[in-house]
Amino acid sequence: MTKIANAYDTYATTGAKNEIKEDLADLIYEISPEATPGMQAIGTRDVTQPNFDWLVQSLPSASGTGVLEGDVISRQASTGTTRRSNQCVILTRNATITGTTMASETAGYADAMAHQMQLIVRALKTDLETVLFAKTAKNTGNATTIRTTAGLSSWLTSNAVLGSAGSPSVATGDGSDTITDGTKRALTKTHINTAMQSVFGNSSQLPTILLCGPFNKAKIGAFDESSTNMRRMVDANQVGASVTVVASDFGDLEVVPDNFNRERDVFLINPEYARLAYLRNFERKPMGAVGDGMTEAVYVEAGVQVDNEATHAIIADCTDA
Repeated sequence: MTKIANAYDTYATTGAKNEIKEDLADLIYEISPEATPGMQAIGTRDVTQPNFDWLVQSLPSASGTGVLEGDVISRQASTGTTRRSNQCVILTRNATITGTTMASETAGYADAMAHQMQLIVRALKTDLETVLFAKTAKNTGNATTIRTTAGLSSWLTSNAVLGSAGSPSVATGDGSDTITDGTKRALTKTHINTAMQSVFGNSSQLPTILLCGPFNKAKIGAFDESSTNMRRMVDANQVGASVTVVASDFGDLEVVPDNFNRERDVFLINPEYARLAYLRNFERKPMGAVGDGMTEAVYVEAGVQVDNEATHAIIADCTDA
């Protein structure tokens, strides 16, 4: 093959002689993890101050003892409520755009600041999802200490399937401390059945969602079908490794992978008995000009509320790699 003599090709148009227009797609490809299934599953409530409270009630213990005919009534103690409280944590992100950038024509979006604000809101949702499942105790904070909210695992005491350690323990259950990490072991179907049995025994209410990290989602997919009663719908041309429902001894659980919870913690969640409490729900605030630029921020202030911890379970200390 021979090139035509003195043909003016694209290679000659580079550098100072560059005459070819840039071909930049007017589209931005963004693929970062951003799904927040925990937040989407549970409820919400509005609160009016950083410290918020709720009441928990349990029935008196069941008794099969009868009384005599004509028995004089014995006055029994009334059953009181338990008051729980948590704190709202402040989360924020911001962006600064120069005046030149705002005046320039851009590809993929028309307004540089609006584009940054849209990214920030999505990132803050992942921050809030991380807070929901973080191993964090509540802290009222002060002028020099950041206020924190107790994550889900700090409330779960009734139904905790733990790994072994020198002194494995759960948190106190009032949000004031965190779960003690034990020795990790592989997640099994037995762990799931044990946790579901515990929830049923303590509340008669059953979780419907099994939330785990991607590693343990794959572990569940590798459970032996003959011994775990997995639901698999696979045609003749497909290898079925994906499991979306675990059929436990006490009901079905939808398996939901989450990139933002601790991989070693697997949660069995009853969505009706957990929520995020919002003091400020995603507020966009202009911070004003800084020289030849403009800064805007988004704030969200929220905390975790576990309506009744006996309706959920945690399988802690699962292997994560």
